[in-house]
Amino acid sequence: MSTSAFHTIVDRLFERAAAQPDQRAYRFHEARAEAPTDLSIGALDEGTRRIAAALQARGLKGERVVLALPHAPAFILAFFGCLAAGAMAVPVPQQRQGRSDRRFLSVLADARPALVIADAASAEWMRERAPGEGAAPVVTTVEELMEEPGDFRRERFAEADVAVLQYTSGSTGDPKGVMVSHGNIMENARIIAEKLRVTPQSRGVLWLPFYHDMGLVGAVILPMFVHGTADLMSPQAFVQSPMTWLRKLSEIRATTAVAPNFALERCCDMATPESIAELDLSGLVCLLTGSEPVNATTLERFCATFAPAGFRRDACLPAYGLAEATLLATGNLHDGVGPTIRSFDRSALAAHRVEPATGAAPGVRLVGNGAPEGRVRIADPETGRSLPAGAIGEIWLTGPSIASGYWNRPDTTAAAFGARLSDEAAAGPFYRTGDLGFLLDDDLFVTGRLKDLIIVRGRNLYPQDIEETATRDLPELATGAAAAFPVDRGRGEEVVLVVEATRGGLAVLKDEAGASALATAVLQRLSEGCDITPAEICVVQPGRVPRTSSGKIQRAAARQEWFDTGFEAHCVHRWIRPSATTGEAEASAAPVHVHDRGSLEAWLIERLAHHSGQPPHLVDLDEPFASYGLDSVTAIEMISAINALAIGNRAVEPVDLYDHPTIQRLLDHMFQSAVPQPSSDRRPVPAAAGPQSDLDREAAALRALLDG
Repeated sequence: MSTSAFHTIVDRLFERAAAQPDQRAYRFHEARAEAPTDLSIGALDEGTRRIAAALQARGLKGERVVLALPHAPAFILAFFGCLAAGAMAVPVPQQRQGRSDRRFLSVLADARPALVIADAASAEWMRERAPGEGAAPVVTTVEELMEEPGDFRRERFAEADVAVLQYTSGSTGDPKGVMVSHGNIMENARIIAEKLRVTPQSRGVLWLPFYHDMGLVGAVILPMFVHGTADLMSPQAFVQSPMTWLRKLSEIRATTAVAPNFALERCCDMATPESIAELDLSGLVCLLTGSEPVNATTLERFCATFAPAGFRRDACLPAYGLAEATLLATGNLHDGVGPTIRSFDRSALAAHRVEPATGAAPGVRLVGNGAPEGRVRIADPETGRSLPAGAIGEIWLTGPSIASGYWNRPDTTAAAFGARLSDEAAAGPFYRTGDLGFLLDDDLFVTGRLKDLIIVRGRNLYPQDIEETATRDLPELATGAAAAFPVDRGRGEEVVLVVEATRGGLAVLKDEAGASALATAVLQRLSEGCDITPAEICVVQPGRVPRTSSGKIQRAAARQEWFDTGFEAHCVHRWIRPSATTGEAEASAAPVHVHDRGSLEAWLIERLAHHSGQPPHLVDLDEPFASYGLDSVTAIEMISAINALAIGNRAVEPVDLYDHPTIQRLLDHMFQSAVPQPSSDRRPVPAAAGPQSDLDREAAALRALLDG
């Protein structure tokens, strides 16, 4: 790349501010607000310069600055302020007050930031706690930075200068920071604008978290790149009511929308004939879906469900992308046709052959992810030779959107980002994705992964983390004798856990109460440690989880046996999550028979029993909600249903499930007398940073919804 001055996304901001300072840049829609909150180009320009000046005065050019901020204008101000000052922005989820998660601490340990920018409440406890946890960066707020004196000096950057460290989701203990340059950002924004046909006149409503690559690029960077505007709502608002998102798209006559596969499923689950009749989605030119494997059944279901609202199949744009490619790698609209969906022989795919499905046996339906335009190659992962169309191999990527590597990991970077084709040495270098797939008729089809990796709701999860978390400190389950793997039964990837019992555990599992207590313990660990509820937990006899001759767990073999036999001959206890569709529909509906504390308590017991698959009499009022397998999404569904009742003395916020994590404590909180809050000595928030409201604190329960 050239070392001369490069036109960056911050330069776009400054250009727009000089020409159209009053133009709206971002509009935030808050659930309870009477009117949306607008952030103008002029206000963003002023805030960016003030924050950048403060960072420059601290000498932070080239340093890492962690953004642990809510889904609010403050994040956007801090992000552009970092880039304008030449600091590396490190977006992470806003942290829960009173405790920081393991992943956040791992990012601090890896990035070694000079500064953490947080919301006021989090900053206060971070300042007290961080030194005791082995990482002591300076902690400040957007408000404090904007009040610091200093003169902004406009910086010039080269294409290769790192702008963002985008930490990939995955192992909580070993996150990797992708070094995304100014050049990567501008090139990927150009590609996305072209693929999605985004113009300054385009309209969309985006809700994905800013710390996730799809949310950062799609909601923050792309609108600035095209000199457009963006309507934004919080992830919490989407999870509480997917139909609210669709109604907003309809209201503003949106042309562009972005959603992962699981979000399309949720829209279909929540839609009713009456709610669909109120929508007009005929203006949508493009609905991009990616971030996790795109499911053919989901895509077709969404198209059929919302066709009466004017949604057209050819607006669907299935895409393949990842943080290492900044965001988008492939994806194309097919006018008048829509996405390519083909059915392939299951046995042939398992043997890495591509053959069309024939006969009565159901095939594997795969969705094409668009034409690669020469920047995607399929290679033999062992020899590095390029493979022809129709052959399955590892997906390799090249081009100006590919990041330069992982922060402070030269060996890993060289192995992953420096690949060369053995039969075409002049090409590349390539990034090795670890994904398997093939090219056919100018479409990329993804078939699986070389690595053991599970993607749930757009989050990358390592099976080792799930296995270790599920069995930690449980003597009834054997250590190092579990296999977690993904399954897709038409609704996106879910997790199945097969784990061996110990000899002592076999005795415990003979008793119904003991088996129920063990399932509860596993669910609590997975909810708190990984923010997932598995589709199934299968406890098997000792020695029945497949291993290699050297004792290594064979997850692929375990998955195949689960599909073939369900481990029926060796299973000693099986916990199966109740029907997702039924549970979501019930959780969303306000329980009409609930009118006081007693009936609400009974309803909560009923909901937790349904969700955990346990009889109601085993639900304990003093057991944590996590014991019953609530993850961030199901927790917010329950909150939405509770608040619809309008009983008690206060509404329930997502953070309340962490502060009051049992039925008893939550009810005490809801029904205790409301008392005036003590006055605060916090300084007022500048208007440009946005109001102090729900929008200013992204739900703590959503910190891992699309773990970035």
